[in-house]
Amino acid sequence: MLQTSNDRQPRSDRELKVNKLFVGGLKDDLSEDDMRQYFGQFGSVEKVETFVDKETNKRKGFCFITFVDFDSVDKCMCKFELSFIQLVPPLGFI
Repeated sequence: MLQTSNDRQPRSDRELKVNKLFVGGLKDDLSEDDMRQYFGQFGSVEKVETFVDKETNKRKGFCFITFVDFDSVDKCMCKFELSFIQLVPPLGFI
């Protein structure tokens, strides 16, 4: 086990190297560019994965954001209190 920089809780190697973030509660009209732009404030976004319902051809309301490095995920989670992200319009997150 490794210690985090603030020595609150020990973290394993695997936990320190997470560079993918789940984001739920997305509105249908958000583009991948909107998400890339917003999450770019935390670091370089490598990939935005959205999912479409095959029957309705509408987005499913969640995505995965993959950052170039794991520090970006930590920055994002610290801003949003380590539990879930709730963003307000105009970006269209609910």
